[in-house]
Amino acid sequence: KKNLQQSERLLQNILPPVIQRRLKSGESPIADDHPCVTVVFSALINFDTYSKKLEAREFVVFLNNLMVTFDDIVDQLDLEKIKTIGDVYFLCGGLTKKTSKDHALRAMECALMFMEALQEFNVRHGTTNLKLRIGLQTGAAVAGVIGSTKVAYDLWGDTVNTSSRMQSTGVPDRIQVHEKTYLWLKDYFAFDDNYVEAKGKGKLKTYLYSCRKGLPSPHAGKVNWRKTMQ
Repeated sequence: KKNLQQSERLLQNILPPVIQRRLKSGESPIADDHPCVTVVFSALINFDTYSKKLEAREFVVFLNNLMVTFDDIVDQLDLEKIKTIGDVYFLCGGLTKKTSKDHALRAMECALMFMEALQEFNVRHGTTNLKLRIGLQTGAAVAGVIGSTKVAYDLWGDTVNTSSRMQSTGVPDRIQVHEKTYLWLKDYFAFDDNYVEAKGKGKLKTYLYSCRKGLPSPHAGKVNWRKTMQ
């Protein structure tokens, strides 16, 4: 019974609840078309400067402390963490009915809170050069479960690729979005026009977050991520 409970807890941490239920029912393959989601890639910049000075255990504890706070922000906004790839955090909104109408706003608030959390993390650890570079894109994607021994829930499609490019061509300490996401956010947030050369995409017009507008976002100030960092 204890082993079963432990397995259940591990499964809950790996897969979204609805996917868990479908997997247990024997459904295979699990694959879903999502016509509109918002994908976020968040990368730590200058992390190597600090990681190379740490022993293996110190390195994992250091990175985990920050990622656990990010996990809490994602959970409180009802978004889905897809995975971490090295020091890149990959998440998505719009995969559930609860977030289907406002996933771009939730994703933007998540990105802003990631920035705030890192600022406080830096103060506590003296990691003044550690920064985030974040990219968002909104559009269609395919979600599904792959693997048999190490099951993974993943996301594919041009939206995912473009979001990754928004991150990789962005500016440290800034959030960069593509036009589709900008149209969802422009009533609540101000942006600076930008142009980037993206691999496989050519020249793209993008938007760099500047500040909030007078109209408050529905999710502003509703997440307390500091309790996790404490």
